[in-house]
Amino acid sequence: MKQENLLKYGIWGLILLNIGLLSYIFLDRRKPHRRDFSPPWMIFSERIGFDSQQQAKFDSLRTIHMATLDSLRQASVPMRLQLFGLMDSAALDTTRFVLLLDSITQNRREQEQRTFEHFREVRTICRPDQLDKFKEAMRDVSKFMSKPPHHKGGKGKEDDNFPPPPPIMH
Repeated sequence: MKQENLLKYGIWGLILLNIGLLSYIFLDRRKPHRRDFSPPWMIFSERIGFDSQQQAKFDSLRTIHMATLDSLRQASVPMRLQLFGLMDSAALDTTRFVLLLDSITQNRREQEQRTFEHFREVRTICRPDQLDKFKEAMRDVSKFMSKPPHHKGGKGKEDDNFPPPPPIMH
């Protein structure tokens, strides 16, 4: 009789465990997943500790910078469409191909240069006692910006086979 009771309790326990596990899996998929990182601009706002005047200047710089980057990104769209449109013909127009690649490269170079200049400008609004916090925040921001974009269905961890960003020099 004891063995029968033990078997009954064991089966009921396994059934409840399976129901709980299936409920967890089902309910977890329906919940939106929260990102575990802050956008780069929040890293500065939170870590450096800007006063209200610095924060206003930072917000202004960020707005201008983002508008500039959006404009540059939008300018690259037709270039990329033209580049991949070259696949429509059997013979490659190498002159046009090289010209489009150069234009796309120049656009990307300008984006990187503008981003670098933006952060140099942000550095100027920091007080001397905030510069160490700026350097630390800049390391995190550069790491964030250096990660490859995430694609749906990707496998592996974010940092797999990706080198850390170079150290920031004074």
